[in-house]
Amino acid sequence: MSKRAKKQKIWILIILFGGIIFYSFIVTDLIRTQLGISSKARYYANKPQTYSNTLYAVRGNILDRNLDFPTVLATSAPQWNIFLDPSMISTNTSDEALFNTLASWNELPEERIKIGLKKSRTSKYYVLGKTTNREFVEYLETNSITRKCIGFEDSYVRKYPMGNFLNPVLGIVNSHGESIFGLEYEYDQYLDGTNGYVLGIADARHNELRSFRSKEQQPIHGNDIYLTISTYIQKCAEDALATAMATNNALRGWIIVQRPYTGEILAMASYPTYTRENYGSEDEELWRNNAISVNHEPGSIMKAMIFSLGLYDNLYTTNSVFDCRPRLFCGRPLADHVGPEETYASALAKSSNRVSSMIALSTTKQRMDQYLKAFGFGQKTGIVRIGEEKGILPPYKSWSDLQQIRIAIGQGVSVTPIQMIGMYSTIANGGIRMKPYLVREIRSSSGEVILENKPKAIGRVIDEKTAKAISQLLIGVTVQGTGRRARIPGYNVAGKTGTAQKAIRGGYSSTDYTGSFVGFFPAEKPEITILVGLDSPKPKYQGGTVAAPIFAEVGKKIADYLNIPTNDGSINNLHDYI
Repeated sequence: MSKRAKKQKIWILIILFGGIIFYSFIVTDLIRTQLGISSKARYYANKPQTYSNTLYAVRGNILDRNLDFPTVLATSAPQWNIFLDPSMISTNTSDEALFNTLASWNELPEERIKIGLKKSRTSKYYVLGKTTNREFVEYLETNSITRKCIGFEDSYVRKYPMGNFLNPVLGIVNSHGESIFGLEYEYDQYLDGTNGYVLGIADARHNELRSFRSKEQQPIHGNDIYLTISTYIQKCAEDALATAMATNNALRGWIIVQRPYTGEILAMASYPTYTRENYGSEDEELWRNNAISVNHEPGSIMKAMIFSLGLYDNLYTTNSVFDCRPRLFCGRPLADHVGPEETYASALAKSSNRVSSMIALSTTKQRMDQYLKAFGFGQKTGIVRIGEEKGILPPYKSWSDLQQIRIAIGQGVSVTPIQMIGMYSTIANGGIRMKPYLVREIRSSSGEVILENKPKAIGRVIDEKTAKAISQLLIGVTVQGTGRRARIPGYNVAGKTGTAQKAIRGGYSSTDYTGSFVGFFPAEKPEITILVGLDSPKPKYQGGTVAAPIFAEVGKKIADYLNIPTNDGSINNLHDYI
């Protein structure tokens, strides 16, 4: 081989070797580009990075009573935690351009963005904020300025599609995912799921390399809770109560609607209440569910208790006649609005204090105490574990004769609205006390029934004969007595008014009263029991004036909605809703 040929061969080898080296650099750079590894992160490219990610469980829904086509009352919506990786900000991107891009949708706090841009370019993680706007997330994922330096973590946020509807009953879940009160708190163990996770290896941008996934645990989503609440009936109750509160300048109020034969609560309205947007800055007193937590002296709505006792214990008959002329009771005069002589029926219709006192003094303190407790007074109903009051029923051994007759007319004893409606539902269904309940079913995310509540009888309080007799007497209250404004066209309504002076230190207020009405219909075969209460209404305060009309308004709407047959049978098919 000539000297020239050898030289050419050497140059060919040099060029070939150089080409191989150059090609190797090109291929390596392409690989790094595909893996998303910038020059600032090449150190990490040669060092495996652990990847972990939480797979968030979805909190269960809370829905109304319609199992087939339920209204969603509380649900969890997707939310994204947005974070900045300063180490991945392109050298060609100015802070101003990145700031403007991130702030343009008004989804992230500008102050957080500014702080993030000041972070060292070697830092990897800084949370900018949260969003539920999927379009904003997609915008950041595809924008050339943000797609490499912005990351996302999936999570969920609690939403209440109907706003402040059923507020005190539902409760709330805060921005940290913590249940605070109400059914959200009460049933947290059922609603809250178990998060899953993924473990593996990440690339330089913290994206998972799925082929290197080492462990995976899928989340277990929370269970769905179906309430006994009817969305329509609840709305009727809330609207009527809000109007009544404003019209009567009341301090607070409550309405409960119950099915007397099952104990199911169809509506439970309470005012005033908090707003979901501002609950954290509002008085915690607004969180209170008045229907289960307000202890108050009931006044004359308690008289159904003593009149039923008189019949059940055969102390009197419905035809018994009483001398109602003014006289002293336990050494004190007792105001009344009756004639000199009243029958058992007319005395209840006119809400006679004197006849109520005579019946009370005809029995023993121990028997009267037993009767009150049989109806559920002085004890919690168990409708919820947290937030319910039990009322105040003093030990009967401490009663004086005067206190005994005061309890009979609804003074000297405190009850809750849920206890009082329970007594009237007991009378309505023939004498059996039913446990009230708000939750109908609990189902898993796959639809499996986890818990199903059925009507539960606590015990018989009075016999059916007594219950029917008292029901007839209570019809008289709405036909010729103090509750005429509670009448619903086409139905016999059985109920009782109450106008209770509010207890104050040293006695009773002469200006503040609790006005109430509680009753059921159709009286012959009751489908619905309703209790209405207004605390300190003004200027009018009598139960027959301020509460009875609300009963009639709500009752009429319920009757129409459920197609409850009228007295003449004009509607033959009861709505299959209940």
